Amino acid sequence: MTDPYSMRCPIQTHRSPYIAGTWHDLLNPVPERIDIREVAYHLARINRFVGASEISVAQHCVEGAEYILERWTDIATRSHGRGASTTAALLREGTAYAFLLHDAHEAIVGDVSSPAKRAMHAIQRADYDVFENPWRKLENMWAEAFATRFELDRVAHSPGIVHQVDMKMGREEAEVTFHQAGDLYGPEMAHQVMVGSYTVAQAEGNYLRMYKRLATALGLTVHPTGA
Repeated sequence: MTDPYSMRCPIQTHRSPYIAGTWHDLLNPVPERIDIREVAYHLARINRFVGASEISVAQHCVEGAEYILERWTDIATRSHGRGASTTAALLREGTAYAFLLHDAHEAIVGDVSSPAKRAMHAIQRADYDVFENPWRKLENMWAEAFATRFELDRVAHSPGIVHQVDMKMGREEAEVTFHQAGDLYGPEMAHQVMVGSYTVAQAEGNYLRMYKRLATALGLTVHPTGA
């Protein structure tokens, strides 16, 4: 299905000399149409905290993946208990890969802040007594399409660690952006994530290089990156 007029909710990704640009139907995700180069392009230009931060989603994903790779023994021991780090180490690359891709669907559906998601959930429950709001359903539908495209079902990983590092990244990024984080992200962790300063081009390139590195290490299909 390539004709946007045949789609119920068409949306197009970026087109450039090295990216074809793709039409997607928001109500009918087709994993085979997802291009990692387009994902990197969009995520490098979507900034955290609905634009309040200079930190892009691409940078967030790359730095979280790097943190998992570099501090795996500490992270796994805290998450699984002493003595579990040796076994959990088998999950290192897979968990970093899952983190790199955990926000990838935002390249298609966009980024909605966590406070806005909570507000929509509250409105939905108050008005209709429904526990899954339409935004969450759309987001999950595209997250599943990305998981299929990039073979996450073949990768052993720890969703709990992905969530923990996501919250940790959020705390560090909030400190950099607002000079405070409060208790929204839970207690401060022992090992801080060092938030760097990327240009848009660096964020895009680093995302593609990290994807290629991890997909190769995991023996997955490595889609063209140009990096």
